[in-house]
Amino acid sequence: MTTRLDLRSRIRTTLTDTSGSPLWSDGTLNDALITAMSEYSVMNPKREVTLVAILATTTIYALPAGVDPLGCRALFDVYGRRIPRAAGSPGHRPPDEWNALLEWEILGEELRLTAEPGDSAGSWSLHHLKPRTMPTDDVTAVDVPSRDDQTLVFLAAAAAIELRQTDELKRDPAERSTFHTAEHIKRFRTRARTHFRRGYVTVTGMATE
Repeated sequence: MTTRLDLRSRIRTTLTDTSGSPLWSDGTLNDALITAMSEYSVMNPKREVTLVAILATTTIYALPAGVDPLGCRALFDVYGRRIPRAAGSPGHRPPDEWNALLEWEILGEELRLTAEPGDSAGSWSLHHLKPRTMPTDDVTAVDVPSRDDQTLVFLAAAAAIELRQTDELKRDPAERSTFHTAEHIKRFRTRARTHFRRGYVTVTGMATE
């Protein structure tokens, strides 16, 4: 179980900032981890399945709380049959023969069906993506696969350098430390992407477009 405390320690090692008088405060590294998690979420968003109560004669439903309209990827009926997205929607597929009229789309904050579900009504599974968040304490497990811990460390190291560089320039616009450079930031981001690609494992059981 990796915690924020574990990641901070690894970031300090990566930045060679392990002395008794560190350059980066814990608060700054926590901010860097928030930025890193945001970037990582673009690379590997959290995959979730939310149940939606579908009625036999209703075609418009409010999206469940916590579901991002832009993150919706697939919809399955109570029998596990995949409902195709409506023509013109991202991920559109030809309708299945069992109900050639039934498709789905997202409009605003609503899930809309193009036909009444009829006897397939029940709890449908909406597959969707959502951003990951960094814990606000040092004991909660970080919601990232262990294989990607180092990816997060590299991203946070780059963010930490940017934060320190910004702070230095605010104090003295003429100050340009040789360490806090764009080259170091670029190097850490490149290492993050390389590590992520090498450690990537296809996630099964999650329908995507």
